[in-house]
Amino acid sequence: MTLFTACRSAFAAARGHARCLASGSLVKSGSLAIADQAVVSGANFATSIVLGWSGKTELGIYYLALSTLVFFRGVQEQLITAPYLVYAQRRSGIEAEAYAGSALLHHLALAMLSSLIVSGMLLAGIGPIAMKPVWILLLGIAPLYLLRDFVRQMLFAQLNLRLAFALDVLVAVVQLGLMLPLALKGVLNVELTWMSVALASGMAALVWAFTKTESYRGTPSAAWMHARENWSFARWALLTQVVGSSTPYLMPWIVAGIHGTMETGVLGACTTIVGLSNMFLIGVGNLMSPKAALAFASGGIPALQKILRQRATLCAAALGLASLAAFTIGGPVAGLVYGPEFGNCGLIMGILSLAALANSLGAAAGNGLCSMNRPGANLWADFGSLAISLVAMFVLIPYLGTAGAALATLITMTADAAMRWVILGRTMRTISIGRTA
Repeated sequence: MTLFTACRSAFAAARGHARCLASGSLVKSGSLAIADQAVVSGANFATSIVLGWSGKTELGIYYLALSTLVFFRGVQEQLITAPYLVYAQRRSGIEAEAYAGSALLHHLALAMLSSLIVSGMLLAGIGPIAMKPVWILLLGIAPLYLLRDFVRQMLFAQLNLRLAFALDVLVAVVQLGLMLPLALKGVLNVELTWMSVALASGMAALVWAFTKTESYRGTPSAAWMHARENWSFARWALLTQVVGSSTPYLMPWIVAGIHGTMETGVLGACTTIVGLSNMFLIGVGNLMSPKAALAFASGGIPALQKILRQRATLCAAALGLASLAAFTIGGPVAGLVYGPEFGNCGLIMGILSLAALANSLGAAAGNGLCSMNRPGANLWADFGSLAISLVAMFVLIPYLGTAGAALATLITMTADAAMRWVILGRTMRTISIGRTA
């Protein structure tokens, strides 16, 4: 087969998948999920912009705190909501209500643990001196931040997209409504920003508590039973989170330790702009993750492969175009949004956008493994990507600064995606052989 023929065949296959997506129920049912993610990503983007007007240092401190909360959120997702996503599909009636109540109790326990960890980081003096008042605030903010995300993920798992969208709109309006007047007066700082986030998250949780339609019948004994049941799944997912997802959390701290919080602010600004391009894919992913679990449960590997092909096609199309735009106009866009001092970020944004493309492809394969109840199969890719990321970060960041951090991210995400797809293929073949034997 010639190169031209191969390219033409690949293009025809991609066009076929695109037609399927455009005409099928996925886009129709996922439009609200996409709109919801647009609201969330837009609010996060606007938050970083408004705070960025206060300078690189404020944005850098915010980004360090955000990386800590995002790590806690990832632990919550893998330990609580990811098992719920898979196992809730197999329950109904009172059993489903009890399982949801247990998930809520699990969240409350993790929220208290997050505050204890933040207090330990405060007492240990981790981070620059300017982080101390932020650590104090995070003692109370971390539980509210986790509660907001817990509610959102539970609503998506229950396919209650309307309430999820309404709550995320509320968070965006309250959060930015508090920040903008302070920014216009020139008094906004990172502490006031986090207080705005906390208030908006708390209001959303209150509205959810009074408007939710699902019942949560949690008891300590049932929560303990469900925790033990979930652990067979969650232990692998949690290890995946801690080992395989360490790079985005370690990166800003390494940059801050070597080059200072101003360079961390540059990395945060570029990461935020590039992350905005993911909102379409994340929105579809919020809907496709439960669909993938249902597809495997009802149709086996062929049905799951169809969902994963659709997701991979979206990744290649949407983020491929975003990467091209980042390399060509990324610098001017950053300068226009954050100010002239961010105007030379085009190369960094382009590299990070390619890393985002690779990461989304790897996430599709990881979702496939979790849908088959094989989260432990991700472990080899997690350890491999962690080793690669540590070497790349400590080699590139000292010499290239923020550009080195972006390049290390690209190397890590590309290797991770390649390993994860190889593991997915082998796991599918193993399951197919076992079912036909």
